[in-house]
Amino acid sequence: MLSNIIRNITPWFLAEDQAWKEYILKAPQFLRIDDFGDSAIIIKILGETKPLKQWDVTGELRKRLKIAFDREGIEIPFPQRVIRQAKL
Repeated sequence: MLSNIIRNITPWFLAEDQAWKEYILKAPQFLRIDDFGDSAIIIKILGETKPLKQWDVTGELRKRLKIAFDREGIEIPFPQRVIRQAKL
C-alpha cells in the first residue's frame, strides 16, 4: 500500500506540474522502503535535478508525500512520553 502511494505521486509530480518539471533532469524513482524506525519510515527515492535545485524539489516531493499520506490515513509515528508528577 505505502509503495503504491509513493509510486502514484511521482508521475503526477513530474508530468502535471509545469512549475517543477523544468528543474528535474531524471524523474524521481521509488526504489524501496529501507527501514522502519521508532518515529520514521525510511524510503529510498532517487532522481536528478538541475544544480542547486535538489533541495527545492526534495522539499516539494516531501510535502506532496505528506499530503498523500494524510489523504490515505497513513500516520507518521512520533515518540511520546508520559510524565507523572508524584504528590508530596
